[in-house]
Amino acid sequence: MAIEASELVHRIRTDREITTRDLATRAQIPQPTIVEIEQGRRQPSLLLLNRIARAADYELESVLVPRPRLPEDVRSMISEEDARWLSEQLWRYEPLLHYLRDH
Repeated sequence: MAIEASELVHRIRTDREITTRDLATRAQIPQPTIVEIEQGRRQPSLLLLNRIARAADYELESVLVPRPRLPEDVRSMISEEDARWLSEQLWRYEPLLHYLRDH
């Protein structure tokens, strides 16, 4: 399941019940940086996310997962642009599709 950096940092901070200032001090970064990330106005690098996570006694784990590809017979019927769009939608809604299939 994908999660936005803003939600991740907010969750880290609130789970530890610390302020943006406390988290920033622990991570040795400016407090406005934490606020900008939580508000979605800044996309942090993986290095910065890891630094923030470790400052709150979390460990950041990254996993690369290949996106499913459309079958070639489907790809041959639509434009490359449409194929990319459809693949993106399938990827985005994959958890919902699994849920609907199982219930």
